[in-house]
Amino acid sequence: MKEKIKRCLEVLEGDVLVSLVLVAHKKGDREYRNVRLGTSLADVFRSFTREYFKSISQAITDNVKELKEYNAGYKADAHEIEYLTVTEEINTSLNDVIKSIPSDIKPFDLDETKFLNKLSYYFVMLSNSIGDRVILFRKYNSKKELTRSGLFAAILNNGIFDRLEYKTLLFDDKIDCFYFNGSIFVENTYYFQLIFDYYEGLKANAETILETIASKIPVSGWTEFHNHCIGNQNMLAKLNNVASKPYFRDLTMADLRRTIDHYGLDIQVIEEDGVEKLLYLDTDRWGLLKLLDDDYLDSVMTNGRYLVNSKKAIS
Repeated sequence: MKEKIKRCLEVLEGDVLVSLVLVAHKKGDREYRNVRLGTSLADVFRSFTREYFKSISQAITDNVKELKEYNAGYKADAHEIEYLTVTEEINTSLNDVIKSIPSDIKPFDLDETKFLNKLSYYFVMLSNSIGDRVILFRKYNSKKELTRSGLFAAILNNGIFDRLEYKTLLFDDKIDCFYFNGSIFVENTYYFQLIFDYYEGLKANAETILETIASKIPVSGWTEFHNHCIGNQNMLAKLNNVASKPYFRDLTMADLRRTIDHYGLDIQVIEEDGVEKLLYLDTDRWGLLKLLDDDYLDSVMTNGRYLVNSKKAIS
């Protein structure tokens, strides 16, 4: 992933076309409007994105910032930038948002009241002649249009300040997340989730994941487990983490039984209708998901065994 950050900087230091697109977004539906940029404003966006990538590239090199695989149940520290792989097979709902960006976008008009009322975010897309695209996303709303913000601007003209009455859009130099070459990098988790309808995407995939688990792992109390997962955003996120693990496809009941025994977990294995099953209890809604997500480790230093909320593989 470090190489992707470096490659982003290489792209941005070359000759890139800058596009600014506003997005009205409600219940999964997205409308796009292209903001036609003058040369100086395009240069501003080009310049600040270059500086941003120079900054984070250097910070990663100096170990001031760390790239960490995204975990929806984990609160990233300020020095961490989380990333997700986005393909047709992995994080497909995120991939669909990227793929749905149209190539021909209607120009923006500040008089489009209905569009402004639904304005949700914008993105800056920088692209070169060979098809490389860096797309930077920022949460937004109609109050960033100056006449709606409750603020007013004063402009100096011939030594006299007067109110600026032109309709004006306000932007800053912050980035919530960005996309490049099959990966999304997250700076602001909350806004990332809003921009990409993250939990709605998890819910859409949840049934398939649960069906896969049911085909591999017999569970007593399955209906309760299923309903609790579908109805809880954090459990949905944990479920998605389970499905993203490389071992998930080959996971067996024997693997889970071995983990339960090794760590002495308070998860019961019972026999029901002649079949060995894991017992899901309403009083321990997270136990089974933590087991499936391999949330346990041994410490070489203390010889202790621990439950962890985030793991970084070192081998």
